[in-house]
Amino acid sequence: AGIVLIEALTAGLPVLATELCGYAQHIAVAGAGLLLPSPFEQSDFDHALLIMLTSPEHSRWSDAGRRYSANIAANTSPTIEADLLGTFAREKRG
Repeated sequence: AGIVLIEALTAGLPVLATELCGYAQHIAVAGAGLLLPSPFEQSDFDHALLIMLTSPEHSRWSDAGRRYSANIAANTSPTIEADLLGTFAREKRG
């Protein structure tokens, strides 16, 4: 499930995901990794992965993810996962 992306941010792990992932907005807002455009192309993924593995931005992505998830935790309830899922469910319906 997409919550693994939030867990990655919390752990300071830069994220590579598709822009269609329901949690992609968090990666973009946090500035904590790269998002692949649609439609998915393996060559785009390969290139982005190489960038992520060799980029000097790694520590910036890592720090940004930690700050973003700390901000979420500070401003929401202890059940952040349930809150996020509820928010996404409401957005999909509306």
